[in-house]
Amino acid sequence: MFLKAPQPGKVKTRLAAVIGPRRAADLYHAFVVDTLSWVTRFPIATQRVDFSPVSESARCKELLPPGTSCELHPQVDGDLGQRMEGAFRSMFDSQHKRCVIIGTDCPMLTPRIVRTAFKTLEQDDVVLGPTEDGGYYLIGLRKPAPTLLRNMKWSTDRVCSTTCRRAHAAGLRTTLLPKLADVDVVADLPQLYSELLSRWSDFGGTFPTETFRYLEWQLHARTAPKSRRSVGATEAAIALGR
Repeated sequence: MFLKAPQPGKVKTRLAAVIGPRRAADLYHAFVVDTLSWVTRFPIATQRVDFSPVSESARCKELLPPGTSCELHPQVDGDLGQRMEGAFRSMFDSQHKRCVIIGTDCPMLTPRIVRTAFKTLEQDDVVLGPTEDGGYYLIGLRKPAPTLLRNMKWSTDRVCSTTCRRAHAAGLRTTLLPKLADVDVVADLPQLYSELLSRWSDFGGTFPTETFRYLEWQLHARTAPKSRRSVGATEAAIALGR
């Protein structure tokens, strides 16, 4: 699992431009806590968290649930591709045979999907979890494949398709998982709220409670007296359709 320390102004910056850095960081913190709650007890794999920045190691360690045996590693320097390449290299050097990286921007991701990713890697070389905006929320490899990650134009709608094209050119057998929505801008919030309500049974015991509470709070913020609301809270509530 890749994560950043939830610092205002450093995470979810496109979201922060509308709802403010603090609220964006609070939402990201909810994403992280919810994801860590099941990643750190995922039963079929060694759990590992790669964090950034290195200077926030103590804060990132505090995010881990008490008593976890999850490994904590600083991300290497470089762009996202270089950082993921470094993580894969470290995992394969540690003799792991199937390695999966997930992020923290997709609250609809469930342990069932990650299990499917590991199962897929028993036969295939690459597994990708595409997002609706053209990126991916998960990438898994059965062997190192640095050409998939180098010199990529990240944060575009062609990241997943380019990765698939590179994998095909390298002769790597690739499978796509179900497409999910990640959360980058305010317009993504109403869809997330609706999906959480309509698909809560898909999560079993891993429902993203903190994320749902945050969205509920933003919804109710618009009904509070105007003098007690900030512009950021109001804009978020309006974006959620209430």
